[in-house]
Amino acid sequence: MIFFLYIIFAVSFLIGCNLPGIAGDSSKMDITQAYQTLNAGLTQAVAEAQTQTPSLDVSGSTATESIEFTGTATLANSPTQGLESETSTPVPGEICDQAAAANPIDITIEDDTEMEPGEIFTKIWRVVNVGTCTWTTEYQIVFFSGESMGAITSVPLPDQVQQGESVDLEVEMTAPEEPGTYQGNWKLRNTDGQLFGIGPGGESPFWVRIVVPGETLETQIPQLTPSQTLTVEVQTSGSVNLVVGDTLDLDNLILNTSGADLRYRITVIDPRHQLVPLLNVTFGVFGIEQPGLQDCQTGNLGISPIFLDEQIIGIYLCYQTDLGLPGWARLDSFDPNTGDLSLQVFTWKVP
Repeated sequence: MIFFLYIIFAVSFLIGCNLPGIAGDSSKMDITQAYQTLNAGLTQAVAEAQTQTPSLDVSGSTATESIEFTGTATLANSPTQGLESETSTPVPGEICDQAAAANPIDITIEDDTEMEPGEIFTKIWRVVNVGTCTWTTEYQIVFFSGESMGAITSVPLPDQVQQGESVDLEVEMTAPEEPGTYQGNWKLRNTDGQLFGIGPGGESPFWVRIVVPGETLETQIPQLTPSQTLTVEVQTSGSVNLVVGDTLDLDNLILNTSGADLRYRITVIDPRHQLVPLLNVTFGVFGIEQPGLQDCQTGNLGISPIFLDEQIIGIYLCYQTDLGLPGWARLDSFDPNTGDLSLQVFTWKVP
């Protein structure tokens, strides 16, 4: 701008100097002196333009370029060049310990394999190390929930497993004597005692499910005569340990999976531990006596949460799962300080 003002001033001055009517050496400015003054002004203007660094306003969202003068003008086309973005999304890190199901995962004993009462069998799963850490022989396969079927609760890995390698996990089990459907859920445990499994984030267990055929339970139905009975099988039974935030599927005793029937949580205001029914599940407190099928089918069930802090150890709850199956859960242990919760669960398979 200063440069252009000097140009206009120079042109006006020169024109003025040549206008008629301005005569006489005593009143006329020295032309040579005028040019020297003009040249000095132009030199100063250029020097100021070269050393001046204009600031770029990036407070808005429409900035498209930044200009920096360091003697020579340069142009940066990227709107974010040299700027820190407050909304950049961090790249998630890889998981150290995570397993994935091989294809197939069940090398022996597919789901719902029939077993004779007391039959000894070896269950073998094949899983793949998809984490970033090597599984050493100090890693273990451990019983997680459901029915252990007489197995020892932890078995060390047979070999070291590098990333991308698979391993066969073997556990010897014994079919229960009583007829029914039995499922045991298992996970892996690292050297720090942390459990991990398969699926997204390594949250899901892998399992074995067998069927011991035969009549399991004779239950009187109200509309039938005393001589009429109905055979009812067991859908699933076993113990399960939960921590705050876990969900549980009462149809198969799998934690943190889709189709869960209840959630274990702590309320935000006036913190208390509670079991919250999900989907179309209903349940209610029954008492200290073990309920029968009829009790849990006809009991007063609802969708209100059960506050564990108000219950006693050994109390029974009746429920109906999202599949409409009745059952009961017994509160075996509860620590309000750590939040650790243990339930014994029994779900009937009704016709």
